[in-house]
Amino acid sequence: MAVFIQFLNDSTHPESSEWPIDRPPFFLNTYLDSAENIDSAPWSFTDYFRKMSFDSLKITGKSYFIITRHPEKYYRDTLHLGNNAYSESNREALQRLDSVIDFSLYDDWTFKPNSHSDSSDGKVDLIIFLYRNSTFPPGEPAQGIAVAGYGKDLILDKKIIKFGFPGSGMTNSGGWQGMRGILRSTKHEFGHLLFGDGHPAYYNAGIKGITYLGMWGIMPIPGFCANAYEREKLGWIKIQEVKENNSFILTDFASTGTAVRITIKNNQAYILENHQQISIYDSEIDRDSAKGLFIYKVIGSGNHPVYDVECADGKFDWSNYWVHHLWSDNPLDSLPAYTRLNKDKNGYDIRDWIPNNKPGYYKGLFQIYVMDDDGPGGKPFYAYDGWRGNGRTAFNIGGADVFAPWTNPGTDYNSNLSVVLRENKNGAIKVECYVNDIILTKDTVFPPGELEFSHNLIIPKRISLTLDEKTLLIFKNGSKLIADGKLIDHRKSK
Repeated sequence: MAVFIQFLNDSTHPESSEWPIDRPPFFLNTYLDSAENIDSAPWSFTDYFRKMSFDSLKITGKSYFIITRHPEKYYRDTLHLGNNAYSESNREALQRLDSVIDFSLYDDWTFKPNSHSDSSDGKVDLIIFLYRNSTFPPGEPAQGIAVAGYGKDLILDKKIIKFGFPGSGMTNSGGWQGMRGILRSTKHEFGHLLFGDGHPAYYNAGIKGITYLGMWGIMPIPGFCANAYEREKLGWIKIQEVKENNSFILTDFASTGTAVRITIKNNQAYILENHQQISIYDSEIDRDSAKGLFIYKVIGSGNHPVYDVECADGKFDWSNYWVHHLWSDNPLDSLPAYTRLNKDKNGYDIRDWIPNNKPGYYKGLFQIYVMDDDGPGGKPFYAYDGWRGNGRTAFNIGGADVFAPWTNPGTDYNSNLSVVLRENKNGAIKVECYVNDIILTKDTVFPPGELEFSHNLIIPKRISLTLDEKTLLIFKNGSKLIADGKLIDHRKSK
């Protein structure tokens, strides 16, 4: 069930077209489906998890609206509850609604990390508490916490409403923004009931800030679409494994669940997803809604791994300077900003947490502002929240269409892994994955520096390989260069 709550005397956001003051939200009866076999409203809580799970997870129930007996200040200050005020207002709301709700009807599931079963366990399954606006959880932007509150459990209609985590509820605020505006927060908090406590991390994360930005998924914040790692963990899809040289047709991931995994070593793997923006929940993986093949590394095998998106735009060296907060003139409040310099495979891409030398809280934090050097019309522009991407993260035919040890971005030099985009037919992308011998599929130029191979490097007929004068090829384990095509070697010592 969902309980929509407005604090008494809440006068914030009178302009809201989604939830008017002193009235129920306009989406009160569409937020949760009342039955399984009806058409879900786009952006509703039910619709999101139906689409992400391919109808394996159907969340149904009824929604209720209530105005608290007191203003928020009473719970925070008079009762001295501070940020735990929502615990008391949630408890009060349930006790007042007891006369109209039969809580025994809401015990159908048993929750465990990574799974849920259709059986009663004596506890109310899920109560979504959603505030129009509140101080904590903050409602601007919408945020939440994966509990009904803390303190003693409630027993209503002989069913336990469990407070604490894991429990019977989750609390979110910012309902004035409507279903779409609160979905990032609500999907994430419900994700804790599916994946447990903790958060995924993002590679190159700094020492401060939220470490699960930069990725899309149920638990990561920015994008809506559940990623392949999450979907497989929950039993919604099966990722195709690459164990030998092979080719695959990747259809739109959001709507079909097709994905490929290439295991590297030590619980590390690359996952390939084709995002064609067909689903409404696939709209914010990358700034400017980039379509194409997205490649990311997963480190770990638990519920909360480390993610690292490989930006097709490449890795760079960056210069670090500061800009001020838009809302403050205090230099101490300034945020780090960066401008891109030379391409560097060992550098950072736009989603990474880029080191900076600023003292204080923001030291080590990833970029908030990026001064990109090729904005619209070739003019520089500020890209806010660089971790959302810049519209050039996706791999596509005719652009960045090879992911290999010698490309930027590229696989590790000793991984012997290459991914080649071969064709795009009506949005379905054919990819070739080479995990044994490395076979060049297009004319290639190797950069200066050491390149190490433990499998054969093959130049097929009608393909050329150009070696820079400072390129050093190192072959291990009996591997060698096989040149059936053209080798253009500019090295002085060969």
